[in-house]
Formats: sequence, structure tokens, C-alpha cells
Amino acid sequence: MKLIDALRELDPYEAMHWTKDGQPAMAELERLMGDRKVTREEVEAITGGAKRPVPGEPVPDFYRQPIPSPSRIVMVTLAPDEAYPGIVSRVNADNSLNAHVFDGSDGEIRFHTGIRHKHQLEALPDGDAGRNLPYWEWPKRS
Repeated sequence: MKLIDALRELDPYEAMHWTKDGQPAMAELERLMGDRKVTREEVEAITGGAKRPVPGEPVPDFYRQPIPSPSRIVMVTLAPDEAYPGIVSRVNADNSLNAHVFDGSDGEIRFHTGIRHKHQLEALPDGDAGRNLPYWEWPKRS
């Protein structure tokens, strides 16, 4: 895995992925890259010193998730604590996704349109109704 891809895998909500001052944790990056040694200088060359993404603030350029292509599997959160796998059917001009989502609550597959990435919704102002819409993320790797 490339360093930029490992940086994008870091979860802003996972404390062990970050140092106390908000820098990417070197041990986690090295683990993601198959134990390849990485220097802080290599990381800073990509991040430009940007810190851990904070909900409600603009996402640093290095952390912007690539848009999945059709047929890729993503996790779609429909409501709090309700995340289900979905298969991307189309990427729209605004980079939102259309996906067929397996709804585990009743076993049905439902079609959802205009699904935005989690960070796009978090960047909306507090109180904006758009913050309550379904969002997508890459599946967690074990």
C-alpha cells in the first residue's frame, strides 16, 4: 500500500491512529503499509503538517477519500448505528453515489441515490438537515 492510501485509511474517530497533537501515528501507518518503515518527513511531505480531521471543519486535502468506481462495495450508514454494505451502481457528477444497499433490518435490498461521503456531511453547518442523510465510507479493514 502507498503512503497516501495508508493516510486515507486512518480513522479520525480512532485515537490510536493519531498522536496526542493530531499527527498521523507512525506505528499505524507502518502497520497499514505491511510494516514498511516510514519517516515523519515522508508523512509531512504529503500532509503538509495537516492534523487529524475534525468533524465540522474542512477535510485536509491528503485525507480526501477517492471516489469508488461502480461495482465497488462501500458501507452506507442509513441511521445512527445502522451501517450496511452497498454496491455502487453509479458515481454522479457531484461525486455522490447511487448504490444498492442490503438493509439488514429486514433483509431487503434498497436503491439509494445521492449518497455523499461522511466527511461531506460533517462539513455542513450544525443544524443543516443534510447532516442527517445517509452517507458512505470505505469498509473497515481487519
